[in-house]
Amino acid sequence: MSSDAQQSHSGNIPRSLYDVRRTTGEYATRQHVTKWQAVSDPPTGPFPTRYLGAKVALHSVMKTLIRLSLVGLVFSGAVFSPAQASAQLPIPRLEIAGGVSKFELAGTGTAPFGAVRVDLPLTALIVEGSLGAFRPQENFGVHHVYIVPEGQVQLQLFPAIIRPYIGVGGGWMRAVSGPDPRRNDVTGSLSAGIRAGLPGLPFALRGEVRLRGIGSNFSQRASEYTIGLSR
Repeated sequence: MSSDAQQSHSGNIPRSLYDVRRTTGEYATRQHVTKWQAVSDPPTGPFPTRYLGAKVALHSVMKTLIRLSLVGLVFSGAVFSPAQASAQLPIPRLEIAGGVSKFELAGTGTAPFGAVRVDLPLTALIVEGSLGAFRPQENFGVHHVYIVPEGQVQLQLFPAIIRPYIGVGGGWMRAVSGPDPRRNDVTGSLSAGIRAGLPGLPFALRGEVRLRGIGSNFSQRASEYTIGLSR
């Protein structure tokens, strides 16, 4: 081949495929490399055909995932109406419970105990807010009415007709009537119980034992044994 032909040939073909990024991508196509890959910065070393092939595969997978996601969104919007979507939201349950509290405060004894509770089921977990009240007789015949606002997180062990659970929580115990000094302390609690929804009944039953520590170091205690109805 003459020197002129060699110069003409070398003038049309880049010396290495790294120079493809300065051309139209025509030669990259001949080497099974797309124009999109040809204009990207290549790493050092021999021409990375495997590297560029992996980029093509990754790009194709990403586009496929995006398309599938869009199809899924459109399908879910067509299948589920707003009313059906709102039906999937957790529905709070109101409960009224009553029983006895065995206390160790300024004196020991038992007293009637009542509570109003609201349960919010979240799959296996239940978030509960409650307001309890009781009126124990303490030393020297002194009576205080205590209210106990608190919250608990409960783990429901088996989602069946009979559903045992355990819970942990905390709140406040405050005397709202009676002579001074009036207690106003933090409280923590552990609970264990059973919920039961019997077929044909418009309400559910619940039995529970709740152990309570009172004060910053939980030096005083109470145990609450309650039965409740919820719907």
